[in-house]
Amino acid sequence: MKDEGTSANGPSAANLAAVRDKLWAEVYAKWYRCYFNEIVANRMVNRWQSFSDPAKVLTAITASGSVIAGWTLWSQDGYKVLWILLAGIGALLSVINTALAIPERIKDWATTKTEMARLRTDGELLMLKMKLHPDFDVPEMEKAFETLTRRFSDAVDRLPHDFLNTNKLGQESQKELDEKLSQNYLGTVK
Repeated sequence: MKDEGTSANGPSAANLAAVRDKLWAEVYAKWYRCYFNEIVANRMVNRWQSFSDPAKVLTAITASGSVIAGWTLWSQDGYKVLWILLAGIGALLSVINTALAIPERIKDWATTKTEMARLRTDGELLMLKMKLHPDFDVPEMEKAFETLTRRFSDAVDRLPHDFLNTNKLGQESQKELDEKLSQNYLGTVK
């Protein structure tokens, strides 16, 4: 039995247009998810960095190289308590930084951000090709989309599991992306 959308010469123009539209929508959806994950990863780097940086500073201030400054403060009234607090907080932050493997978390999220940015860019390039050549070769673009999808799936499998990656962070990330899109920040996409 012959498909109504095909002729002896292959699929009809209307059927091809529908397939192209569907492929565009799928590429756009994948691009959106890549961009979303890129924003989440960026926010996670910032979250962990905001803890790590003060910990490094306090650790450096209270480290053995700063002992002379500590002795100076220790001998002055009122500063003794301040130095004890700084040293205690620095030691505590250093332990937390190590126990939670914060440098490794930052590195993992930064890698994720880079990977998602590459995927997003590849999705943009694919959409640009489709836009510039509206009569694009469907099987060729399907193959490119399959490759992008496989790479995206692999990247998602490598997403770090992190207790700071909350639903609220996801909602804020989606809101940020939607605001960029509503402002036509990405004029080349639509």
